[in-house]
Amino acid sequence: MFVLGCGMNYGTALEGQLKLMETMCMPAAFNDIEEFPHGMHRAINQNSSVILLNCENSNAPFIEKTFRYLRTKTDKVMMINAQRKKIKDPMVINIQHHPYTQSVLGITMVIQILSVFIPEINGLDPNRNANNDYTKYMSTRVSV
Repeated sequence: MFVLGCGMNYGTALEGQLKLMETMCMPAAFNDIEEFPHGMHRAINQNSSVILLNCENSNAPFIEKTFRYLRTKTDKVMMINAQRKKIKDPMVINIQHHPYTQSVLGITMVIQILSVFIPEINGLDPNRNANNDYTKYMSTRVSV
């Protein structure tokens, strides 16, 4: 699972990667769209899942071109688009454009929904036990 963002949504990509990894219990990575061609793209294959975060900034054309390219490599590519210009594609979720925040909150909300919805449609509990003994072993949680 890869989450690619840019600009203010670079941090959103990190949060998306963490949330999706947490609820899907699978390896995930995030990166800035400008760094993606420096090697991360080599890990993409027909089994890869990729979410691109698109907002209205100078990298939008690069994200859209990457989206079209990745659609030729795997059928599990989607884009969350927060530009004024809506993209008509079944693998694009268009949300409201907020220019000052680059729609960070709207994109984060979609990621939160996907994090719960995808495991559910696959018949999995997003809160299922997956190495939950680690936090006890490492003493990183307060016990009651």
